[in-house]
Amino acid sequence: MDVLVVGAGIAGCSAAALLAEAGADVVVHDTKGVAAGASGRNQGVLQHPVEGPLGELFDEALRLHREVLDLPDAPDGILMLGATSTEGIPAALRPELVEDAAEVEPVVRPGIPAVRVDTGWIVGPQTATRAWARRAERAGARFVVGDEPPATAAGTVTLIATGAWTAGITPLYGVTADIDVRGGHVLEEAGTNAAVEGGGGELFTLVGDVLGASASRERPDQEAVARRLAARAEAFIGPVTVRATRCCPRPLSPDGLPLVGRTGERAYVCAGHGPWGISVGPATARIVADAILGRADPPERLDPARFGLQQADRTVRGR
Repeated sequence: MDVLVVGAGIAGCSAAALLAEAGADVVVHDTKGVAAGASGRNQGVLQHPVEGPLGELFDEALRLHREVLDLPDAPDGILMLGATSTEGIPAALRPELVEDAAEVEPVVRPGIPAVRVDTGWIVGPQTATRAWARRAERAGARFVVGDEPPATAAGTVTLIATGAWTAGITPLYGVTADIDVRGGHVLEEAGTNAAVEGGGGELFTLVGDVLGASASRERPDQEAVARRLAARAEAFIGPVTVRATRCCPRPLSPDGLPLVGRTGERAYVCAGHGPWGISVGPATARIVADAILGRADPPERLDPARFGLQQADRTVRGR
């Protein structure tokens, strides 16, 4: 089987690896290269989504990530700063009330309560995607970078994994910034998930030395957003210096669930992970690879047909 994977983010690279290892002849095409979009400009953390239906995909994604990343058994952990209740957090994540977060995380200002959640591996913004790209290359996949897609043989299957540039997906712009403070835990202001996934807001998060988080429907002034994030961070960790900023469109579907499955006779899609691409992408890549190989059908709740995405010529937009 010949497969053209369009998009070299976390979904495309992990699907390419799994397909190539199953014997497919795989070519990955991206106009900018590996991890050039949201998969390389994220905060670089593998974490359980905590809320919502994506949590069940995380466990498998983590298992798959362990095949390409040297992850410790225990996570770095998340501190939800300002939270005073564990309600709604899965018991499997062992949520724990912390009266003063500074007692477990020295970079936090004293006196801030928190809930510690047992998830969150800090890996760095591009680390996971590049690890999957290397695995795909070892399995025989070829990567082509440039505006022109490579020539394909008749009967080639196309997998669209173009993230925010996929039809049916709404770009949700986020800004991250490298700063001069590094935390040992993943730090996030209580309420971050709801604000970011809802498409509006700027709240404090820190993953290693990567500051976030923001979300906007329109492309923002990333330097201005970074300044506001740094100002917000002062209440939690004190003054910080911004060293570099990045902006990327996160791929958000209308219902927050990715689009995974067939869109045409020889066309498939795997996109729309919102801010959770690194954390669940390999699991959805496995699902779409199994569909392409005829092993199993994707779950109906991820079927792109739920939004009328059926024709191969409608599955990708220009950048």
